[in-house]
Amino acid sequence: FTSAEGDDANRFILHFSTVGIAEPVTEELFTVTLQSTELTIFTGNGLNAEYRLIDMTGKILQSGLISGNSNTSLNISNLKSGMYIVSLISDHKILSKKVLITK
Repeated sequence: FTSAEGDDANRFILHFSTVGIAEPVTEELFTVTLQSTELTIFTGNGLNAEYRLIDMTGKILQSGLISGNSNTSLNISNLKSGMYIVSLISDHKILSKKVLITK
């Protein structure tokens, strides 16, 4: 960009506005609850999906299928304290939640 003597100082117009994608409206498609040695995944919307319990290195520790409105309980007695991810994978979506397990 260069200018020369006599150039119109108002030859450029700057427009400012927000840029980005609007935050999507998310609904609560599943919940995760923890009790001493059990992690429960509840789907109350008829979701048919595969669940995965994943550690922070990306290793899949447990997996299985959830169908319809159901509760699925996972034994977590052998897991160490730490952060884990519970993912539900369906035909149209991948939903994930972080879970902190403390012992």
